[in-house]
Amino acid sequence: MNEKIKDILLNKVLKYLVWIGGVVFIYSGVYWLGWRYALARTITLVVALLLVYYINKKWLIPRFFLPKKNAWYIFLAFATYVTMLFCIMTLDEQYWSLVSDSALKDIIEFYHSMVEEQGQQPTRETLYRPEFAFAFSSIYVLLTLFVSTSLELANIDKKRKEKAKQLNMEKTKAELKFLKSQINPHFLFNALNNIYSMSYMKMDQAPETVAKLSDMLRYMLYDCSNDLVELYKEVDYINNYIDFQNLKTANENKVEFGVEMENPKAKVTPMLFEPLVENAFKYSRIDEYPEGNIWIKLVQKGEYLDFVIQNSVAPDRERESVGGIGLENLKQRLVLSYPEEHKLVYKRQGNDFFVKLSIRMEN
Repeated sequence: MNEKIKDILLNKVLKYLVWIGGVVFIYSGVYWLGWRYALARTITLVVALLLVYYINKKWLIPRFFLPKKNAWYIFLAFATYVTMLFCIMTLDEQYWSLVSDSALKDIIEFYHSMVEEQGQQPTRETLYRPEFAFAFSSIYVLLTLFVSTSLELANIDKKRKEKAKQLNMEKTKAELKFLKSQINPHFLFNALNNIYSMSYMKMDQAPETVAKLSDMLRYMLYDCSNDLVELYKEVDYINNYIDFQNLKTANENKVEFGVEMENPKAKVTPMLFEPLVENAFKYSRIDEYPEGNIWIKLVQKGEYLDFVIQNSVAPDRERESVGGIGLENLKQRLVLSYPEEHKLVYKRQGNDFFVKLSIRMEN
């Protein structure tokens, strides 16, 4: 069952239990005066308290308390208190005639000494003590006002937090979508260029290359629209990406890509590794420099994944700060997708650049 539905049902059940408990408490408190009086007083009090509860919740709080019209709220809450108390006291005096004879006898015995000292003959009317009814009724009404205010404010605060959380989630999704859309589009132009050249030269690899590009586009357009993808699909994309980049170099052995996957269907954020691989090709320039090389390793065990790249830096790139927009983009995506669950380390080691990305994936 949905957690939200569970919370709603739990809140409703608790609310009904509180009201039932209140009814039982009020009834049992005056039951010794006879069931007819106890029933009449309980019904009157419960109806009055329900009116106080909902008048405060539905009208006073939203119209006066929340807009900070404090003077009006205090005045109207006090007016509600006085009105309900007056109604309860008026009816309670009428209900006194319903008190059982045995209860009256007990009351007479309890007050016997006081009645004798005053020289009064006890009657049903003289035994009625409005101050007791007033005291208990006041406590009930004031407690209801306090509880209804507290619960409604807590509920409003909860809704405000849920709304803020929802807005934050929507903002995060929008940011991720924007960051995904920034993933290097010029790669596609280069790939199409290569395919065109291969077709023009009537090379045998052209159909296979078109199929690979088709797979990559399908992955980017459909799979990448999801929050998570299966790890093997991300690995397939990287393999295809490397194959396309290798079309520009005569020596494919300059690039090594090792993979150890314990669970190929483990879930990972899409296009997470592409910026790092693209960065390696960009700064190594293996298509122009014979000494250039790229070494890539992906290891996944359980919920942990390490992605390591070490690449040479071309002489004409040595003075540039390795990284650029792609790496900054990746950092932002990691913060949004794996908050407190990732570690990205990168550094220059002589003529090489080293990057290690470690993440803890969702189960």
